[in-house]
Amino acid sequence: MTEQSLILRAQRRVWRTTLALGAAALLTGGCGSSGGSEHGDARIAASAACEAGEKAFEQGDFTTAEVELRKAVDSRLLNLDVFCSAAVKLAVAEAAAGKFAEAAARLDELERGAPNLDEVYAARAFLLGKQGNKAGAQAEFAKAKRLNPRIKAF
Repeated sequence: MTEQSLILRAQRRVWRTTLALGAAALLTGGCGSSGGSEHGDARIAASAACEAGEKAFEQGDFTTAEVELRKAVDSRLLNLDVFCSAAVKLAVAEAAAGKFAEAAARLDELERGAPNLDEVYAARAFLLGKQGNKAGAQAEFAKAKRLNPRIKAF
């Protein structure tokens, strides 16, 4: 099987998993944060933590980003795409803090079904680079580039 067909098969698997996770989320918690929902305030808090974490991340403040993104991700109340993006950034912040095992475990979990595999591979490249594994980092970033030629390194 060619590498291209392997990538397409993996993308189809991810898409099926993403659809299943999205459907499960809609069935169990609905979408959005309506005022009548028992989780409405918690969803608002998770969204605010996510926004604060992403802002800190973009400013290079990985310490604050880690705290805020962990609140958001651990709530499990974010929409799937927002959750996956926040979890990738949390893994990068964990790697920046030297929490390699936590970052690797988070990326392993995301790799099994996240719709943003390009970001997952780029984050793993960052992690491996922090660990001094230059060849591994280059290989992971090459995977990210194959999925999304415009991906930027973390």
